[in-house]
Amino acid sequence: MRCLVGCLGLLLVFVAQGLAQDEVELVTVDDCVRLALAGNRRVNAAREQAESARQSATETGTRRWPRVSTSATYARIEGAEEGSLLAGGGAGAAGFGSAGGAGAFSPSGGIEEYSSAGVSVTEPLADQVGLGYQLKIARLEAAIAAMEQASAENAVGFAARQAYYRALTFEKTAESVTQTITELESTLKLVRSLKEAGRVLQRDVNKADIAVERAKLGLLRAQNALRSATSSLRDVLGLELDAPIAPAPTEAVEPFELTLDECIATAHAGRPDLRASQLGYEAARRGVGLARSAYVPSVGASVSYEWQDTDLTASEDSVTYGLSWSWDLWDWGGRRAAVRSAKAVQRAAYLAYRDARNQVALEVERLWLTLGVARQTIAVAKKDWDYATENVRVSREKYEAGTLLITDLLDDQTQLNDARIAYYVAIYEYAIALADLRRAMGER
Repeated sequence: MRCLVGCLGLLLVFVAQGLAQDEVELVTVDDCVRLALAGNRRVNAAREQAESARQSATETGTRRWPRVSTSATYARIEGAEEGSLLAGGGAGAAGFGSAGGAGAFSPSGGIEEYSSAGVSVTEPLADQVGLGYQLKIARLEAAIAAMEQASAENAVGFAARQAYYRALTFEKTAESVTQTITELESTLKLVRSLKEAGRVLQRDVNKADIAVERAKLGLLRAQNALRSATSSLRDVLGLELDAPIAPAPTEAVEPFELTLDECIATAHAGRPDLRASQLGYEAARRGVGLARSAYVPSVGASVSYEWQDTDLTASEDSVTYGLSWSWDLWDWGGRRAAVRSAKAVQRAAYLAYRDARNQVALEVERLWLTLGVARQTIAVAKKDWDYATENVRVSREKYEAGTLLITDLLDDQTQLNDARIAYYVAIYEYAIALADLRRAMGER
């Protein structure tokens, strides 16, 4: 008996854990944006690309500093024959580092040793001009990658809001259809009672019954659409497709009072992809300077210190200074063509930037006008819902009084369902339009 009670207790614990795991987490639209920015694969890829560009700029900056290199060699021969030549890579030698020194001549057998070490510093002097332009371009490319990351975050933030409101739309649609089914079933019950009283014909019962079945079919479609929309929401957020999550119900209508000129000005100032286009033009300008730097002679300087020690000679130190000069006097117009090509790239980048500004303004204007229509649609849909509710009440009274056909009553109930759904669609379409406009303005 105790064993049975224990098993039942464990079973209840497992059932409770399973129910807890099946609990659906309700998320707000801000939660969705936060989760999307943290887990969306597109955002994470853009973030890694931006980090790669930043590290590349850092690596480019290190090329301007002197290069310090070291080398060391050690060799040992045991039982060397008389007259053997001891060198860094000879038979029986053990060495490390780079081979260096001229070696040592062994006049007699025994153990011979040779070692050397050195350090050198090399600095490309005249290449500083070209390296300076390369560093500026690399930093601009890192800034462009950061803007592309911000643009991806804006796009994903909008996608999260859109998926959130789409899921809410189908959730409200399913709720409305469920309410309509209840209303139609009430009408069917009324029609059947009137049929039993001999006041209506069987065809009225049939029409009311088929109306209920059609509404149930509509509910199934709405539930399927809700499930698909919720899966899309999970995908945007970077969650597993079976993660227990659902949008928190809301019917809030956020106000928006900015004028069209204010929206365009905000977009021109803060739109990440537009800023990236501007930085691309700046990088193209630096590209012209980089191409011109090929006309500068190549000058380099170096200094090195070397220490040697052998069994035949005393330790020796040496310091070497070097200066190199290289200048291409004639390259058959290659540098001039490179400069002309860089100037063409600069002009193309400027035109692309100007075109991007115009396209942003056009997009913002279109979305601003769309938002105005969506705002008015909410008021119209609410009034239509109120009228449809009153029509159903009056039609039901008339049908009970025998002054209205069953088809008219069913049509009014269908229109009430459509009006109810249209109202919620208008609310969420407005929210999506507002999110899209803010994305176009450079906001999340």
